[in-house]
Amino acid sequence: MKKGKHLGEFSFKAVTFRVLPLGRIEVNAEGAAVGVPRVLQTLTVAFAGGPFSGNYVAITDNGENIHGALEGTSEPIQNGKFHTTMVIRRSSGTTFFAEGEINPPERSWTGKVYEATE
Repeated sequence: MKKGKHLGEFSFKAVTFRVLPLGRIEVNAEGAAVGVPRVLQTLTVAFAGGPFSGNYVAITDNGENIHGALEGTSEPIQNGKFHTTMVIRRSSGTTFFAEGEINPPERSWTGKVYEATE
């Protein structure tokens, strides 16, 4: 997947962590994405970078239930941060592409969401 038209931003804060075998962690996060004010997600990530996956659920201001899955890759960059790229799939069948930055000391993950193109 490649990025198409820019659709908006996302911003998440990690709420809880759980250490898993093989250097992986489970992160529960909450935040907002592309006009949806409250999104909850659970991610499984490698502590040192690499592939990650997760699931999310959200309810829009007009009561629409949105849920789906995501998968991507993170790679270490400067100052202990990680660059992420991912594909987001909604249960409706819509697919998005996103890029972002994880800042572990701030427990934040921010970035941009795009239409996904082949």
